[in-house]
Amino acid sequence: MHRYDLCTPEEKKEIINALIEGIEIFEEKQEDGRIIKAVWFKFPVFVNGEESNGVFLSKETNVETVVLMSRVSK
Repeated sequence: MHRYDLCTPEEKKEIINALIEGIEIFEEKQEDGRIIKAVWFKFPVFVNGEESNGVFLSKETNVETVVLMSRVSK
């Protein structure tokens, strides 16, 4: 079991908000079912041996996960 699995839903949202700057989606669902075009992080990541703040998803090499995020008033 990972530490993330022990987090509450609110803690998980905080973690995601701390890591991800934004997500680009296609205007229409693609023929292969993809909806996510790119993910932008708040820190550099290595993709194919190069440093980048964004990951462009290609249909050949990626698996997508969709997350529903919403704001909760305190």
